[in-house]
Amino acid sequence: MASEPDYYRVLGVSRDATPEEIKKRYRELVRKYHPDVNPDKTTSHQTFVAISEAYRVLSDPGLRAAHNLELDRRAAKQREQVRSPGPSQAQHRAPGPTARPNGPQPQRPRPQPVERLLVNARLLAAQRRLRDAAALCRQVIARDRANAEAYALLGDLYVQMGRTEDAIAMYTYAQQYAPNDMSVLRKLERLTRQHVRQTRRSARRGASASHASVILPILGSLAAVIMFVLSFYDSPTLKLPLGMLDRVPSASLLLMMADSALVGLLLAASGVLARYDDELLFPDRFQGRNPGPPIGLFLPLAAIPSFYVAACLYALYAVTQERFSLSVALAFVLCLVIVGLFAMPHPAAAHQLLVWGAGPAFCTFCLGWLMADAFRPHW
Repeated sequence: MASEPDYYRVLGVSRDATPEEIKKRYRELVRKYHPDVNPDKTTSHQTFVAISEAYRVLSDPGLRAAHNLELDRRAAKQREQVRSPGPSQAQHRAPGPTARPNGPQPQRPRPQPVERLLVNARLLAAQRRLRDAAALCRQVIARDRANAEAYALLGDLYVQMGRTEDAIAMYTYAQQYAPNDMSVLRKLERLTRQHVRQTRRSARRGASASHASVILPILGSLAAVIMFVLSFYDSPTLKLPLGMLDRVPSASLLLMMADSALVGLLLAASGVLARYDDELLFPDRFQGRNPGPPIGLFLPLAAIPSFYVAACLYALYAVTQERFSLSVALAFVLCLVIVGLFAMPHPAAAHQLLVWGAGPAFCTFCLGWLMADAFRPHW
């Protein structure tokens, strides 16, 4: 088998080049020598094949290490040839005493033949030692670039590892070097079809998620508007102690609370609001500071009797603890806006809604916020 070229010289990079530098140089050469952009198709095709082969070897850590060993072996052999005397020098050199070793010279370990490496690789694969088997296959390929059996076995191993694209590449090489092997061809065709189906399925899921991210906010906003319109209808008032909401229609109060929860859910799901636990429960877990009181536990409860007391408590907390959250401030402001809108259809109950209704609205807003956080990783 002819010795392989110096792939570093083929790409024009140094031996200590990083993978990024090798990839950058490969792309430059591909753009320059691609057969589609060169008039001399034959020469450009040969150059393109050499460049592709060099990149394939140098981009694989195992193949690159084997190539480096081969280059070191060649350099050592050349140095030995330079140091060894020629025939004329050996004739004029005076014979001297020959030093004999004290014991038998240790024999150098002979490299295992390719066939033995493949047998060992199959044994390791049967023992589910996939990485070790793949390493032996790469050793075979480093010695014999045209060994279709090694490429096919490596493709089988990559399939078991879940590396579909790498397996397709190995089956492609095996098919090139053994075009009459129908088993490899069937594996390649089957795996390619599966990969195409998975790619299309992933694309459809991504498109569905994209459509859902647009449709769900629209439907939620429409539902919020419908609930606001329904609040214009009169309904029986609530009978609560101290006459706090005795002028407020019960349906309007319930619709306002549901509307607040929906707005909180939509804003959190769309990413406008940060995570509730990061803002109100554990605001310092990523900052290395001493944890402050988890105000998110009692802030909604404090808002039930008085929304404005809860707002003042949070303002005091934000100033003293230096933990101001724009998301929490936005929640307070939006709840006031929602309460003001629902107070418009009932002027006689507007005062009671603004004084006593903002607290329940803030509680349900936080509830919707928490519900969105529970599913946010999937959105």
